Amino acid sequence: MMHYSKILRVYILTFFAITHTENSLYCQEKTSRSSDQYWFQVYEQCKLSEKWVLLADGGIRMKDEFNHRSATLFRTGIQYKMKCNLSLAVGAAYFSQFSNNNKNHEDWISVEEWRGWQELLFEQQISRVKLSHRFRTEQRYFNNLNSTNDNFNHRARYRLNAIIPLNNKDLITRTIFLNLANEVFLNYGKEIKNNFFDQNRIIGGVGIKLNNSLTFNFNYVYSICEKECSNYILKNKCILV
Repeated sequence: MMHYSKILRVYILTFFAITHTENSLYCQEKTSRSSDQYWFQVYEQCKLSEKWVLLADGGIRMKDEFNHRSATLFRTGIQYKMKCNLSLAVGAAYFSQFSNNNKNHEDWISVEEWRGWQELLFEQQISRVKLSHRFRTEQRYFNNLNSTNDNFNHRARYRLNAIIPLNNKDLITRTIFLNLANEVFLNYGKEIKNNFFDQNRIIGGVGIKLNNSLTFNFNYVYSICEKECSNYILKNKCILV
């Protein structure tokens, strides 16, 4: 078991080191801006059978010390478990971005995004660490409500996630755990000219499994995003609950 634990540590540290180096080199080419946000997200899974699971999640993102909305997200899908550690999923999502008026604290939807998605999830148990690899593709249609510049593109995502129980060997009821993840987002499609890199998210936090139906997470998210058709990088520092 110790041998596998060492491999896991080297694998995770190497992955984060490579990602950090790439982000550092990339950000040197453009100026950067920072934003502090607070994300609240709820995830639900409804088991239909031994093979089929209904998925749903929704959330809201706030900024400027909770004075303004940044975005909302609603997503649903269905998952098919091919094996105990391998599953496929498909679904759809609605994502809205908000513009804000600081004088009267008004918020309004400026961009609507309708999204289809497909996912492959592979899970591993290495000693007491639950490791997951999530590969997701998305088809994204943007409706810009402030202009007629609607567009469509594709995005690929890869997330490496590690769940590490702290007070129990396994993830059972009342287990406190560490949650560590890194996710890379890449754009592709005929409308993508300059912003092949979309964003990178580094996530770290703690959680508790209250029972078999309820888990609570408190995470810190640091993301580096390239804004389309711009010469700057947006660095988001987020609290994700």
